Amino acid sequence: DASDARQAGFDLAELLQAGCGVRRLRAAGWSDVLSAARLRQLGVDAEHMRWGGFSMSELRAAGYAVAALRLAGFSAPALAALQRVAAREEAAKSEEYKPALQRQ
Repeated sequence: DASDARQAGFDLAELLQAGCGVRRLRAAGWSDVLSAARLRQLGVDAEHMRWGGFSMSELRAAGYAVAALRLAGFSAPALAALQRVAAREEAAKSEEYKPALQRQ
């Protein structure tokens, strides 16, 4: 059980080396996107992350490539929808930053 590991000062790399799985790590408090990104950096593949409880959008935000998410078992239509949403959000962000004169 890794529930007290975070409070005790252990980090993700140590717990992974000790054989702790993604589901246990999430239960111990490493359940945010930054933790998912760190797990990706440590070599945890998208499939293990998915089965550990991370959502498709969380994994994409953590830096997993669309191809890795597809290999992890997420459907092509779901990934296409995620990409459309991300494109719309990016377009909205860029529109916000245009000076008022350029929008006219």
